[in-house]
Parts: sequence; C-alpha cells; structure tokens
Amino acid sequence: MEWNGFSKDKIYDSTWFVNEELSVEISNKQVIVQKKIEAKYKQVKWVDVKINNQTKKIEANLRINLKEKENNTSLTFDDLLVFAKNGVKKYWERNSNRIVGTSIQIHKDYYEFFINPINTKEKSMPTIGVYSLNSDYGRSRNWWASRKLYYNEGESFHIYLEISKYYPAEYHPISKEEGTIEDKKEFEYTATHEIGHEILQAYGGKYEHSYIHKGSSTLFTQKVKPNSHLPSSGEIDLMKYYKDEYLVLRDKNNFYARVVAEEKDVIGLAWLTKLQF
Repeated sequence: MEWNGFSKDKIYDSTWFVNEELSVEISNKQVIVQKKIEAKYKQVKWVDVKINNQTKKIEANLRINLKEKENNTSLTFDDLLVFAKNGVKKYWERNSNRIVGTSIQIHKDYYEFFINPINTKEKSMPTIGVYSLNSDYGRSRNWWASRKLYYNEGESFHIYLEISKYYPAEYHPISKEEGTIEDKKEFEYTATHEIGHEILQAYGGKYEHSYIHKGSSTLFTQKVKPNSHLPSSGEIDLMKYYKDEYLVLRDKNNFYARVVAEEKDVIGLAWLTKLQF
C-alpha cells in the first residue's frame, strides 16, 4: 500500500515526520495494522513546509540566523530584525498579496506560497553577522567564508544627492527623512537577497548558481554581465544582478513592487524539505 503523506483533510506537514514519531493505522474489514514512521530531512534542516491541497496554499517556516556584530546607528538590532523578516515575507512569498508573482505551479495546480521567517540558532541557516553603520558603508555578502549584512544609515540620501549633481533634470535630492525610509527598504531587499543565497546554494549549487547570481554576474569580481538587463515590465528576479541601476533610482517603488523570488527558486525551497526514511 502506498501513502502520499497527506491526511484525510488533504494536508501535508513535514514536521509530522521529523519532529515526532508518527503512528499510521492501516485497516480494512479483516485486519488493522499499526506502523511507526520516522524520518529526517535529506537536504537541509532549516525549513519546514505545510501543504493544503484543499485551499491550494503552501506555508513554509524558514529558520534564519542573524546576529548583531556592530551598531553605530540609532536603530536597534531588533529594528533591523523586523526589517529583515518583513523583507523575507515580501520577496519570497508568491501569493495574491502581490502585484506580480502571485503563485507557483506544481504539476497542473497553482498554489499560493507563504513564508514565516524565524530568527533562531536551532536548526537554522549559517549565521549572518549584522552591521549597522552610519559611515564607511559596507557591502553585504553571503559566501561560505564571509557572511555579512550591512544596514548603511544615510547612504540613500547621499546617493541621490550625488547623482542629482550630474543628472539634475532626471534625479532630485531627497530629504534625510525620505533617505531613512529608502535605507529601510534597501535593507529589507538586501537582507532577503543575502538570505536567498543560502537557498540557491542548497538546491542549485554554490559556484554554478548562487555565487554567479543565476548567470547574471561574474564569479570572482561579481560584475554584472552586459546582457543582464532590468525587465521593463513584470517580475524582477530577487536573486539576479542587473546593469540598469539608474532605472531603479528613477522609480524605486516600482522596482520594489516587482521584485520577487522566481517561481523556480520558491519551488526549490519547498523541495529542500525532502524526507529520508
């Protein structure tokens, strides 16, 4: 007899198998057989998944591990943690709350995908150090030997101030208050991108998938490849690099509304919950 892991209510939950001993009862008119089932995750330990085949919704718990390393700004680490979690939900979910990237397709069915980021040391991704700076800004990264995430306070204000000097007809300075809002949005996006590298590494490989930003950048210099252009409409892949940064600065709200984890990457995240009995 075969069983696909779903309950009679058409629900599958990977934690049933890995967090507790599951007892299954198989019966017919003549005999009742009880069997205990134990399993563990085959790929990674930092994500669980729950699939509801009635509502066509998938929910994932993603265990990240952000740790404060340095803070020279007015924000607390808890503030930055909220921003990072919001970013994960905003850019790794694919559901009807979004303008684009509203579902994933599995076989012939479409599912909404929801994610719950949990910051913990237990069964989590490798630690990413968080640096909150107000000068000497840093560049975030997630390589096997260096995992750093920077909140650069005041950077957006200075970027718009400088670019407006060279292109006054197209770009205008923003206030420091507007700059603070942009810094927050940038951190949400950057944190989610760096966390996403761990997902890409796990299902697609380090050097052939994650570190080259899915073919959009070089490996060692991390330069954007000349043919990687920002899409004029539709989805913008969270995990790719694009040449046309000046277009992003023209309308960042449009950019953030269209950025989303690609369907293939989200399906890859769900695949990482594969079990081994």
